[in-house]
Amino acid sequence: ELCCSSESMCLELLALFTRDGPGKVAQTRHVLKAFDNFAWRFDKPYNTYGENYYSSLAYIDSLLERPDFQIYEQFCKNQPRSRKRGLKDFLIEPVQHLQRFLLVLRDIKKRVEEMRKSGPIPPEIEELQSAMMAIEVSCHHLENQLSLVEKRRVAEELENTIRWPSLRDVDEKG
Repeated sequence: ELCCSSESMCLELLALFTRDGPGKVAQTRHVLKAFDNFAWRFDKPYNTYGENYYSSLAYIDSLLERPDFQIYEQFCKNQPRSRKRGLKDFLIEPVQHLQRFLLVLRDIKKRVEEMRKSGPIPPEIEELQSAMMAIEVSCHHLENQLSLVEKRRVAEELENTIRWPSLRDVDEKG
């Protein structure tokens, strides 16, 4: 679901950047259209991603214990498209996509503000700030969720590691 959402977003941006032909720049309002309803489009997939991130890492670790899977992962790493990255490296990509979207919008905002110096404030500035805020909120929410999931995982690990004495042992010593 997250891959489909990201792909559709990237395809929309690509279409906007290439629709007027080489050397032409997409207008700010057209680019912002791709970011319309960002939260609606990405909140659910990113929540699911955050909830399953560490269990996915653990699953990959269990797979990597198998020699046949090690061979498969090495084969994949050797493919030019993977740029020598393993499966775990690809799991962080969705977080990086959010950051890249934010970088694109920050760059657009910088250019719009430069235009402001030479004329009236472009009407898209509020939409731009709104889109940036939506992505920043999604970033913070995802980071918090990953942190919470990691804390839960560590607590479960500690719970499984610590051996509490039975009540019988405590009564005999008391």
